[in-house]
Amino acid sequence: LRNFNMELVNRQYDRVIMLELNEISRNAVDLLVQREKCINFRNINDSWIYKNTISETQYENIEPWIQWVTAHTGKSLNEHKIFRLGDAEKELRFPQTWEMLSTQGISSAIVGSMNVKRGNVQDGFFFPDPWSKSAKVFPIEYQPLFNLLSEKVQTHSTAKITKFDILKAFNLCRKFKIPLGLYCKVGMQLIHQKIDETKRWRLAALFDLLLAHIFQYLLTTTQYGYYTLFLNAVAHYQHHFWRNFDPTDFDPMIRAPDCHVQDDPMTYGYEIYDRILSNIIDSETNRSKTLIIVLSGLSQVPFYEREHVGGMNYYRLNKHTIFTNSIKLRCEKVLPMMSRDWQLSYINQDDLMYDKDLLGKITLGKSEKLFKIGKNTENTLFVETVVTRHVANSEMIYLNEQKIGCFNEFFTKTAIKSGHHTGVGSAWFSGPVDGLPETAEINLTHINSIVLSALGANSSIAASASDSACIV
Repeated sequence: LRNFNMELVNRQYDRVIMLELNEISRNAVDLLVQREKCINFRNINDSWIYKNTISETQYENIEPWIQWVTAHTGKSLNEHKIFRLGDAEKELRFPQTWEMLSTQGISSAIVGSMNVKRGNVQDGFFFPDPWSKSAKVFPIEYQPLFNLLSEKVQTHSTAKITKFDILKAFNLCRKFKIPLGLYCKVGMQLIHQKIDETKRWRLAALFDLLLAHIFQYLLTTTQYGYYTLFLNAVAHYQHHFWRNFDPTDFDPMIRAPDCHVQDDPMTYGYEIYDRILSNIIDSETNRSKTLIIVLSGLSQVPFYEREHVGGMNYYRLNKHTIFTNSIKLRCEKVLPMMSRDWQLSYINQDDLMYDKDLLGKITLGKSEKLFKIGKNTENTLFVETVVTRHVANSEMIYLNEQKIGCFNEFFTKTAIKSGHHTGVGSAWFSGPVDGLPETAEINLTHINSIVLSALGANSSIAASASDSACIV
């Protein structure tokens, strides 16, 4: 990008709105447009500047908790070294976009962005992703709402949820002017999914709608320079339900366990995003100096690789603490994460090494490894369930050839994979930006500098000031 070392940079826009629509896929958008759906995506395809984004190339490194750190810092994985969800809170040593803007007097509203920390920022609004283990909302009065959403997204609560918290969260939602109809939808959804587990998938999109309403309220009531909104439901739907969206080349005998065969969660999710996009564009029609960026971070393509063996199955522990107690782990705390992943935290390194060794000896049957265990940080282990084949109800889990119990006592099949990651993403820009290359694709590391340029913030000065403030 050119002209980024100039001491003075012209401010092109009064505000930049970044819609972080995690993993949305151009191929899916184009198919929906062909089906005469998602009119707002069709309009931005036709009239906005479009770029492919590129990032990591090794598949194990193409993860949203890596890619979004890259977009927010302008640093590649090799530089920022944030590899796990939740690492950024304690491990990130590079300033993020909002920290760099803050050094030049530009405030930000961050709503839901993945794997972030507030950092050295004095004002604005900060509502982190619901997978954060210990993140604090700013202003702190909104913490009960975050706790409630986080408790529903994860199988554990980031804080003990009381009736008082629920009441406070309800009142905060009223403050954000969230429609009563959406309250009713969420309430009815929670009832319906208790009766029928195959209806549970709708909840992710309803949570995205809640976040979008909070975001839209902030757009109309604050005068910040930079706004981000992170939404994740479509990413989830693509992983689990691409076969429902476009059954071409999928085995028709393999069906998602968490969805009715006639349901189409992907179309449902994209149509909700299309309405959110329309609402935000409409809210900015009277502002001539707003840049809207729609960014996917990465994307997905259909996953056919395991169709010939019954698909790739995902299994999740039902009750993490019950399982860890049953095998007498010494961990201080159990932290469930997304899908099949979980973390264990420790005070004592001897206990950590003991548990790592013990977990490595657990098998399905007498020889098939059940877990992949890695040392996530100095005081945590990252555990992933690696069995993906179909598992019969009678199959047993063993520790040192001693039976622990039946697999289905502890694990539930949550999904069959039908979409997987690709490092090529999408970026739509509502207007031109100084320094935006004319090439068809840009590296995800450039997004940070593009935002700074649009707001007239000098990237080198901002980074230098924010870096020195972040040193610990």
